[in-house]
Amino acid sequence: MRGLGDYRRGVCFQLLVTFDAARDPARPETLFTIAAVIAAMGTMGVKDRRAVSELIVRLREDGYVTTERAAHDRRVVELRATDKAREADREWIEVLHRPMTILAPDEARFRPGAQRDPTYQWAYRATALATLPHAGAVMAGHPEADYFVRQTQGARIMMTLMQAVRGRPDLRTDPGFYSWAAERCGVSAQHIRKVMAGAETRGWIAVSGGKGAIIEVSPALDAGVRRWSAACFSLIDLNNRHAWALLSEAGPEAASVAGF
Repeated sequence: MRGLGDYRRGVCFQLLVTFDAARDPARPETLFTIAAVIAAMGTMGVKDRRAVSELIVRLREDGYVTTERAAHDRRVVELRATDKAREADREWIEVLHRPMTILAPDEARFRPGAQRDPTYQWAYRATALATLPHAGAVMAGHPEADYFVRQTQGARIMMTLMQAVRGRPDLRTDPGFYSWAAERCGVSAQHIRKVMAGAETRGWIAVSGGKGAIIEVSPALDAGVRRWSAACFSLIDLNNRHAWALLSEAGPEAASVAGF
C-alpha cells in the first residue's frame, strides 16, 4: 500500500472504490465521472483540477482504474475500479479495522473488515459516501494531523514519530530520528528533515542533537494526534454501522451483483 500513501493519491483511490461500490447504472449521479471526482476531491481539500486529472492518469497507469462509456449517455466517461484496486482496498480496510478489533474485542462486527471479507468491503464502501463530509471535517478540525498527512508518506512519518515517544514522559525520541524514520517510511532523510522543520515552525516539536537529531514532541502535538486518532476511529465505527445496516437490508447477494 506504500504507493497509495500520498494524501491526494490515497483520497482519490478511496473515492474510486467508494463510488464503484455505490454505483447504480440507472442513476447517473452515482457514477464516478471526471466531474464527480473533482467535486469529491474538493470536499477533501484538493481543489486543483489539473492535479486531480494527473492523479487519475497515475492510478490508471498503475492498473487501478479503467474507463468505459456510461450506459445512459455514451458521451460520458465513467471511471471504474479494477480487480487490482479492489484487492488493494481490502488490504486498506484491514488496516483500518485491525485497531478496532483491539479496541473492541467483543464487537464481532469489525472482524470481517480485518479479515478482508469482500461482501463486507462492498457494504463498507457503498455506504462511505454518506460519511465523506465527516471525513473532510475530521481533517479540517485537526490541524496537527492535517499538516503531517498532507506530506508525502506523512501519515507514516507522523505515526513513526508518535510511536518513538510512546510511554516516554519527556516525549523525546532516541538520537538519529531522521535516518531511521527515513528507512522505515521509505523516504529520504532530507524529506524527514523538511517535514520536521515545518512542524518545528508551527511549534509542535523541538529538534536538538545536530545530525543525530532528537525530536521532542510538544504536549499540543501529542494531544492533537490523539484527538485525530479518536475521531478517525469514530468515523470507522459510524461507517461500519452503516455497512451492517445495508447488509441487513440488501443481503449478501447484493455484493455479488456489484462484482465484489
